[in-house]
Amino acid sequence: MTNSIIRLANPAFAIVACFALAACSAEPEPMDTGERISARGEAIAARGEAWSAGQDELKKGQELVADSDSRVAKLEGKIKSAQKEANEARNEIEQTRADRAKGESLISSGNAKMARAEAADKMATSAPPAATQKASPPVQQ
Repeated sequence: MTNSIIRLANPAFAIVACFALAACSAEPEPMDTGERISARGEAIAARGEAWSAGQDELKKGQELVADSDSRVAKLEGKIKSAQKEANEARNEIEQTRADRAKGESLISSGNAKMARAEAADKMATSAPPAATQKASPPVQQ
């Protein structure tokens, strides 16, 4: 009977020993003062690096916004100037079209006057004036 108790006790002992070892290995060993200071230093350094990275991004962002605002203002000025030039060109086109219309009117009027003068000349040269007839008055232009 002693043998059977030892046989039963050995597997039970092995299971208890496994649980005890597992419990001991799951708990971290307490850190000493140097390790705690080192861990805090690493955490502070990481936060410092993040802060510095944030400052760099902030500065780059502010510069980009300022540059963009400046460029937008300059380009809006170019647009305003181009619109002014376009309006001046439109006005010049209208004046040029008016000048063309006036020129076409002068051409038409000049052609009519020349045709009347030519017709009057043909009439004057085709029939000689009679001795008793008075000369025809000059054609008005």
